[in-house]
Amino acid sequence: MASGQAANLTKLVPASFVDVEDDHNVVKPPRPALGWTSDSGALLLSDGWDIWKVPVTGSAAVNLTGNGRKDGIRYRTNLPA
Repeated sequence: MASGQAANLTKLVPASFVDVEDDHNVVKPPRPALGWTSDSGALLLSDGWDIWKVPVTGSAAVNLTGNGRKDGIRYRTNLPA
């Protein structure tokens, strides 16, 4: 952020964060972020099934739920968007 450079944090994540269920006239609408970790070191994102912890440093993302897509479980948050 200090450098002002843009970065694609999800480039290497093996999931898509495009909201394919959004029917607005927008090309590849993103799913809204779920929030930040308490240390602001990672963003929490949903691919519609699992919840991912995506570090702002560009290091490997972690699938926190692990089995959502595989088992057909949609993990969601009850926090306000």
